[in-house]
Amino acid sequence: ATVDWGTIDYRFVNDREYPIQILIDTASSGTITVTIKGTKIESEPTVKLEVGNTHYIPFNTQTVENHDLPLGEEKVVTKGKNTITCELYRVIVDANGEVISRSFETKSRYRGNDEIKEVGTGMNLPPLDPSIDPAVPSLPTDAAVVEQSAQTPPTQVDQEQITPNETITEASVSEANGQ
Repeated sequence: ATVDWGTIDYRFVNDREYPIQILIDTASSGTITVTIKGTKIESEPTVKLEVGNTHYIPFNTQTVENHDLPLGEEKVVTKGKNTITCELYRVIVDANGEVISRSFETKSRYRGNDEIKEVGTGMNLPPLDPSIDPAVPSLPTDAAVVEQSAQTPPTQVDQEQITPNETITEASVSEANGQ
């Protein structure tokens, strides 16, 4: 039996000659107990509702990296809940307590949710500058080129040792410098 305003309603009709009383009790554990009371006529059977075939489907855990948490520290962001399925049966019992009939009423599914857990990487890196594309290597600035040129002595090559159409290689430069 479910009540969900605007969508699902469990409806029934009192077909007895006497009025009934409906009592609803909510517990702090999240359960609701509904009791229907009426005038008992000794010869009439009693109707009970029984829950059967209850199954719990465990929730999954999703792990997400969090750079702001210290390395290895874990934090549950969303607590997981199991999905529950159960069946409801109508049981009719006579005045002596013997079961007259037992019939299936409905099957309910209460959808759970996955647990989401953050795990610290300890990186705590500043956010990237969106104007810089990390896939493109950065080129040295003009100041870096000038600084590198100042630290590297120029190579001396005697022009007479080079013949026309000769390719200068690192080896021929070293030989020209007498190394």
